[in-house]
Amino acid sequence: MKGFARVVVDPVKCDGCGKCVELCPFYSLEIKDGRAFQSGPCFLCGGCEALCEAIRLEPLLEVRELRSLR
Repeated sequence: MKGFARVVVDPVKCDGCGKCVELCPFYSLEIKDGRAFQSGPCFLCGGCEALCEAIRLEPLLEVRELRSLR
């Protein structure tokens, strides 16, 4: 899956509310079996991570590589 980050969802903290799915402008998240999961590429907007304590983003590129994409 291409993108800039991997979306890691804590299955204990995620209650499957779906707010992250609604918020994601890239349609990268879905709810399955009552939990959020990454279903598409993440482009590091950070909205889901700011919204929900069950989500953290793991960048797939180094900071210098991200800066060079500007």
